[in-house]
Amino acid sequence: MSDERYRASQEGDHDVFPCTWYTVGWSKELKPGRLLRKRIAGRDFVLFRDSAGTAQALHAYCPHRGADLSLGSCEGDRLRCPYHAWTFQGDGTCTSILAQPDRKIPDFDHTQAYPVKEQAGLQWISHDTARTERTDAGASFLIAGA
Repeated sequence: MSDERYRASQEGDHDVFPCTWYTVGWSKELKPGRLLRKRIAGRDFVLFRDSAGTAQALHAYCPHRGADLSLGSCEGDRLRCPYHAWTFQGDGTCTSILAQPDRKIPDFDHTQAYPVKEQAGLQWISHDTARTERTDAGASFLIAGA
């Protein structure tokens, strides 16, 4: 016997949070050399500034052993994992594995990077990892001229 109060599940029903820009905090919160952990819609991010002062966002957990990257350190353009000292660039590329300095880093050892914008004194992150350009038109809702 079916319950007519509920419709059958459909494709896309689990896309609860659209891939759009979410504000995660004030730009002034993110100081050079400091790591910030933020959570948006159940997804954890770690933010840091590279040596040029540009905000970067990565998946909050190391792909190696799941260590919380926000407990690590920021060294120039790289974030260093607190557990085994792996380093990651702002684009998610693993640049060094301390225990294996002479070996090629496998593709699966990289982490996910997320687009970040700073506008109107706020930091914005998109879940849409397909957004490769930090100035894409999807952020047109942001305040013009800010």
